[in-house]
Amino acid sequence: MTDIEKALISIIGRGEHNAVKQSEITRLTGLSDRDTRAIIERLRAGGMVICSSNAGRFFPENIEELDSYVKRIQASVRAECIALAPARRLLKEWQREGGYQNGRT
Repeated sequence: MTDIEKALISIIGRGEHNAVKQSEITRLTGLSDRDTRAIIERLRAGGMVICSSNAGRFFPENIEELDSYVKRIQASVRAECIALAPARRLLKEWQREGGYQNGRT
C-alpha cells in the first residue's frame, strides 16, 4: 500500500456520522478530485469497503450502514442498466448496418 493510500484511508472516518466529503478529502490530501477518486476506486478494487452517501465517504460501522449502501448502489446499477439497454440495441443496429449515418436518429 502506498503512502498516499494510507493517508487517504486515515482521512476517511468510520461510520456515516464521521463521513468526509470528497472536497475535504481532496483538500487534505492535496490531490486532485480525479486522483482521489482513482485511489478510492483502486482501494475498492483491492477489497476495501468504502461507502459513500450524501454525507460523504466512510467506512461502515454497522450492518445497517452497510446494508443501506449496498441497496443504494444496487438501485443505481439497476437504473444504469435500464438506461444502457436501448443504447446497446441501437449500437448493435448501427454496427449491423455499417455505422452511423449523419442526420439519422
